[in-house]
Amino acid sequence: MTATGTVVWFTGLPQSGKSTLAGRVRDRLAPTRTCIVLDSDELRSALGATDYGEAGRTSFYATLAALATLLARQGHLVLVAATAPRLAYR
Repeated sequence: MTATGTVVWFTGLPQSGKSTLAGRVRDRLAPTRTCIVLDSDELRSALGATDYGEAGRTSFYATLAALATLLARQGHLVLVAATAPRLAYR
C-alpha cells in the first residue's frame, strides 16, 4: 500500500511570517487532515546544525527535504517553513 501526501514549502526572508503562516494553515486543516509543520529554526536547533556555511546549509536543507519527503510518503501533509533561498534546497 502506498500512501501519498504532500509537501508545501513556505519560503521567504527571515522574520517574514513563514512559521506563523504554516501554523495557521495547520490549525485550519487540523480537523480534516493530519498536518506536520517542519520549522527550519526548530529543526536546526534540535539537530545541532550550527554550520551556516555553504556546505552546512546544503547538508541541512538536504536533510530537511528528505524528512519532508519521508513524511509525505506516509500520507501526511508536510508544511515546511524555511528560508531556503535556493531552489536546489527545495
